[in-house]
Amino acid sequence: MTGHADADMDRRVHIYRWRLLDHNRKDDGPRLSMSGAKTYRGCPAAYFYKYVGRMGDHRGAEWYMEFGSLIHEALSWVNDHYIEHGEYPREEDMVEAAYGMVVESKLLSVADRVRLGPVAHRVLSHYYKTVMRQVVPVLSEVPFLLESESGTRVYGIVDVSEADALWDYKVTARPVKLAEMHADQLNLYSVAFRMITGSWPSRVGVINLVRSAAPETHVRGMDLTGSNVQQTLDSLEAVWYDIQRRPFDPLPSSACGKCLFADHPCGAGAQYAKGAPASAVRG
Repeated sequence: MTGHADADMDRRVHIYRWRLLDHNRKDDGPRLSMSGAKTYRGCPAAYFYKYVGRMGDHRGAEWYMEFGSLIHEALSWVNDHYIEHGEYPREEDMVEAAYGMVVESKLLSVADRVRLGPVAHRVLSHYYKTVMRQVVPVLSEVPFLLESESGTRVYGIVDVSEADALWDYKVTARPVKLAEMHADQLNLYSVAFRMITGSWPSRVGVINLVRSAAPETHVRGMDLTGSNVQQTLDSLEAVWYDIQRRPFDPLPSSACGKCLFADHPCGAGAQYAKGAPASAVRG
């Protein structure tokens, strides 16, 4: 954006109400992530189990979550290489590095390591041949911590930034659309980008690596508007306010039957999952 456009966006977003903190600060104050906000909106009890009580869910580490993390790690290595050397590594070096990360993972079973090594090869080779050289990274895997005047603290990690753009990687089984969760995440990351670089990004979006038998790579751009960014920030402040002041009551819904914390006591969720009508469910 131009300086004039940046100033206009600052006014629309009330950027003066936020500041960038040192993400390494050693205080024990609470922090809210975008995924944490999503969890709270879905069910405050689930938020309590995961982020306050820090109780492990019964799912453990699903292979696709670990695989996505490993692809992110490989892409971070690729972007760091470009930032340091001014050029991307060779395709074979990138694939070899990713393959090594997969087969050495302690969170994958032996069978999954054998199965997913070639998948990583296919996914990253496709990215290398189609999209990678369109991205000119300036910053890679940048953590941030923002605080508002009201004390709301939100944090995250920006996957990759160009001089005037930011992108979030998504590794999925099928192509994704820019759902509300992705839009909120990109809005928040754009605020961090503004705080870190001094300007708003001209382009924001998701780079979607699809781990299908025939890999696909899609770039999903999003229009960045002041009203949408402000709506995201207002929503995060509202969640923060509720977390600080309200009990973590269960919010029974159709998701109760798939609750990741079903091993923990939640009478309302258990009733709902067993078929009791919502009007009869009590927390």
